[in-house]
Amino acid sequence: MTTAIPANAPAAASPASGNLRPRITSIDALRGLIMFTMIFVNDLAGAPRELVPDWMVHFSDRHPEGVSGMTFVDLVFPGFLFIVGMSIPFALGSRLAKGEAVGKTMVHILIRTLSLLLLGGRKRGRRPAPVTRGKSPPRWRCMPRTTKNCCRLPRPSGTT
Repeated sequence: MTTAIPANAPAAASPASGNLRPRITSIDALRGLIMFTMIFVNDLAGAPRELVPDWMVHFSDRHPEGVSGMTFVDLVFPGFLFIVGMSIPFALGSRLAKGEAVGKTMVHILIRTLSLLLLGGRKRGRRPAPVTRGKSPPRWRCMPRTTKNCCRLPRPSGTT
């Protein structure tokens, strides 16, 4: 079945009209696939060991130390970094093409970077993982206080 478009119908917004930014479908598709995979893999991390096959967990989680290898799960973070790297030139180019000042763009980047770092520190600082990834426990304990003082977020109930 086909649908005919009436001749007097309004024209769809086009990238040239300024109403819509052109999107690069391949970057959007890969970004969606990576985000889906990231959520899927994180959900599997909490599943019982017997239910998840070896190829669906990090290689290092199921093999003795000193053995090298990788599974598709080990490709999620590098894939995420790749897609971020692919998107940055297009995002910056779009802002500069609109005539935004370079200084204003740099301030936007700085604010966004600091916001993400503070949110990440706040989330990771509440309950340190059993492996502290090189940080001492006192440093982990000070992170919630530091981020609370910087962004004035309410302290969760039951914490000191």
